[in-house]
Amino acid sequence: MEARLRRLITAVVLASTLLAPISGFAQQAENTKPAGKISGYVFGDYYYVVNNHLDSLKDHNGFWMRRIYFTYDLGLTQEWDVRFRLEMNNKGDFTTVEKLVPFVKDAYLRWKRGRHAVIVGISASPTWDVVEESWGYRWLEKTPLDLQKMGSSREFGLAAKGSIDAEKKVRYHLMVGNGKGEQSETNKYKKFLGSLGLYPNSKVIVEIYGDYEASHGRTDRYTVQGFAAYKSDRYRVGAQFAHQIKQGVDASGDDADRKLDVASVFATVKVSPKVNAVARVDRTFQANPEGPKIAFLPFDGGSKSTFLVFGVDVAPTSQVHLMPNVEVVAYDKKNGTGPDSDFIGRLTFYFTF
Repeated sequence: MEARLRRLITAVVLASTLLAPISGFAQQAENTKPAGKISGYVFGDYYYVVNNHLDSLKDHNGFWMRRIYFTYDLGLTQEWDVRFRLEMNNKGDFTTVEKLVPFVKDAYLRWKRGRHAVIVGISASPTWDVVEESWGYRWLEKTPLDLQKMGSSREFGLAAKGSIDAEKKVRYHLMVGNGKGEQSETNKYKKFLGSLGLYPNSKVIVEIYGDYEASHGRTDRYTVQGFAAYKSDRYRVGAQFAHQIKQGVDASGDDADRKLDVASVFATVKVSPKVNAVARVDRTFQANPEGPKIAFLPFDGGSKSTFLVFGVDVAPTSQVHLMPNVEVVAYDKKNGTGPDSDFIGRLTFYFTF
């Protein structure tokens, strides 16, 4: 019995000695696996509707959470990485009462080599990706094409992006997708998108963009856009113009294409290390029938309009921002008559993690 016990102990010790290096190597390999990164941001407001073209909205006020992002990024290798992002938002229609419900905003696999990348899944479209980054205040307001519902920030499909030259002065972003944003495909048609950006130096950006969305019958859509921005340590200014055509037919069957032209300029200035002033003006040259569907600030769908937003960004820390601001929509009058202007005051908060 004692002999068997000694042999068992000897075997265990020997096995432990032999397996220790293997276990250590496995542990080391596990420890060298890339770590994932969790990040996100939250923004919302206290708002007060001072005036509105809809009498029912006058004097509305309250708190709302406009958007929450929760993002997980993971590098698989030096060439492969993935992103998964959830978004929760408020419908902002002043009537719906419901809890915030998450949905998939990003879900993609990316392959990178050198200056180029290929992305498959749900990823950012080139429609206003550069414009939004240059504007820098998505949490204050959407960029013009986003606000006027002239496209989508995401597409489910295949994308390629990168730079043509080693100095990254000429950049491209090409994409083919379902044309349904984050949603699944429901037909055989596709949307084709592309942008070409010029970055002559660290301060100047010039970008041209175009897309074509095929659909059933005579309902195709075309969009072209030009954008330019300049940024320095203290100032940031930008301007863009977009033209969109939506094909259609009238009740008699004749062609009845609808066009929408939007121009915008913005400027930000650093007043102090923790305070920025921000202003933007958008001009919509035709009435936008999608206007009543705009969240948090429904536009009149039958009038041309000028949109203005002004705010002061106070940042106690780089991750926390408080911003008193006002938004105004002034509508064109016909023979002295037309909708009342919209005027909403807000105290907007934004924080990242």
